Amino acid sequence: MSNLLGAVCNPAKTLMSQFRYSIKFTIISVIFLVPLILSLVLLQYEYSDDIRFTDQERKGVALVQVIQNEQLALATNIIDAKSSFTSLLSQHQAALNNLPSKRVKTSIDGYLQALENGDKQGAFKALSALSQGIADVTNLELDLALDTSYLITTLVRSLPLMQDQLAMTSALALQVTQAGSFTPDSYIGLSNANQKLPVMLKGVEQSIQVSLDATPAIEKAAGVQWLTLQRSLVNHQRTIQQQILDPDNISITSSQLLSTSKALNQQLSDFAASLIPILDDLLQVRIAQAEFKNNVILSVSVIAVLLAIYLFIGMYLSVTENIKQVVVAVHSIADGDLSSRVNVSGKDEMRDIADDMNHMTENLQTLVARISGAIDTLSQSALSLKGITANTKQDVTEQKSGTELIAHSMQQLTQVAQAIDKNSGTASQSAEEAQGEAQQGKQLVNRLQSVMRDMQTESSRSQEALNRLVEDSKNIGQVSSAINGIADQTNLLALNAAIEAARAGEHGRGFAVVADEVRTLAQRTQDQTSQIHEIISKLQQATKDTELSMEQSRVQMDESVKESEVVEASLQRITEVISTINSMSGEISALATEQSNVTHSVASQVEGIAAISESTLKGAQETELSAEDLLVVVTSLKNELAQLQKGR
Repeated sequence: MSNLLGAVCNPAKTLMSQFRYSIKFTIISVIFLVPLILSLVLLQYEYSDDIRFTDQERKGVALVQVIQNEQLALATNIIDAKSSFTSLLSQHQAALNNLPSKRVKTSIDGYLQALENGDKQGAFKALSALSQGIADVTNLELDLALDTSYLITTLVRSLPLMQDQLAMTSALALQVTQAGSFTPDSYIGLSNANQKLPVMLKGVEQSIQVSLDATPAIEKAAGVQWLTLQRSLVNHQRTIQQQILDPDNISITSSQLLSTSKALNQQLSDFAASLIPILDDLLQVRIAQAEFKNNVILSVSVIAVLLAIYLFIGMYLSVTENIKQVVVAVHSIADGDLSSRVNVSGKDEMRDIADDMNHMTENLQTLVARISGAIDTLSQSALSLKGITANTKQDVTEQKSGTELIAHSMQQLTQVAQAIDKNSGTASQSAEEAQGEAQQGKQLVNRLQSVMRDMQTESSRSQEALNRLVEDSKNIGQVSSAINGIADQTNLLALNAAIEAARAGEHGRGFAVVADEVRTLAQRTQDQTSQIHEIISKLQQATKDTELSMEQSRVQMDESVKESEVVEASLQRITEVISTINSMSGEISALATEQSNVTHSVASQVEGIAAISESTLKGAQETELSAEDLLVVVTSLKNELAQLQKGR
């Protein structure tokens, strides 16, 4: 949008940039004020034309009132059925002849001619045409306001037609009442004329009602009078219809009808006459409103134009004076007076420009002060640089000698590193051999541990079997004791049986033999159980001795296993230490190799440093010359800065 606006306004910007501010403001003032003044003139002309238009309408209203008076007199003459009629228009002939309208003159001539010929109906129609001609030439027909337009239509068209029809109908009705009877022609004529009265009344009602509804003032002034006239016209039409046309015999006298007709004609004329001042007042109010608007617009426009000119002049003076202040300050700054400031009045864009320019000048002044300080510092630095350069030359010479000594030391360090690399290689080889022997010892210890663990396992199994043997021998001893007890019981039973057999005598002899055999068998059983018990006791003692020996063997094997584990751990540590020694020997060898390479590189770099020292020495000599040139430039810059700061 901004690009489009810039492209559209670029020609105007180019044009206005060619002129000074006085010409720019003149062009803008002319472009602004000329259309404004022209519009004001045209608006004044339009309001003046409206006032003239309405004034002409008022003149027409006055002439319409003259025509109404003439119509009243003529209608009264028609109702009275008089043969002669004296026109009142001759009193206003001059005013009518001054109207610039051929139609008005033609209507006047037609009206006078009809009167001479005795054609009163034609004369009334000529008066209606004259009234419409006056309305045309005096702008009444051109009125566009709703209230006055329909009011004019009522006065110029509807009411004259109504009055003409009323006069003609009343005249026909009077002729019939005076004759006392109808002829076919008189009946038809009166009937047709009487039927037209409601039609004419409807036309008047349509036009007057719009004005009454549009303007409360008209309703208030003529509303009641119009309703009264409307009822009177309706009653008159009904009277003719009901008392003359409808009955077989006429029931109203001619004098009654004449009195009613003349009164109604006068009432109609009075209503029309009452509308004239209402219309004239409305036109006067319109003229007053137009004059008021004209005066207000003229006053406001003149004040606005004068105020615009005053503000344009004030803006021009404000801009030009502020520009002069800016120009003076810029020239002072250009001449070196950095203490100069722009002093402008107002709070517009020029104030922003002045503030920015003052801020820029302050920054420039501060910058110049800083540059001045920097130049002083630079001057001192140049002097210091010159001294430092001399010292640098001496230091570089000493550095060159030092680098030669460093190069010799690097060669010796390289030889030492190579010897370390060789010895670390031998140590690494020996460590690898020791690590191999330690690995073999570790494997032997592992096999010994495996065998001893197997022996521990077998010893545990033997211990378990021996424990079972002890338990079984205990069980056998218990069984042997039980058998011995049974043998004792059997022996006792056998003794008792022998005693009983002896008592039985001959009959118990066989039983005694059996009892003796049983006792013998029980004795032998006791003897055998005693031997078994002795054997078991010896077996249990031997088992206990074996168990004790096996327990001692197991303890010794446990200690051997633990000692072998200690030996294994020692061999493992020896292996790890040897691995560490081997790794360190490798690292020492690598470091020695790297040290040898580094010393070679350092030696090369030392040689490069020696070359750089030589170049630095030359650079220091050139720097000394540049420092002298810098002192010359600083002196010149001081002189230029002093010229720039002369306003301080």
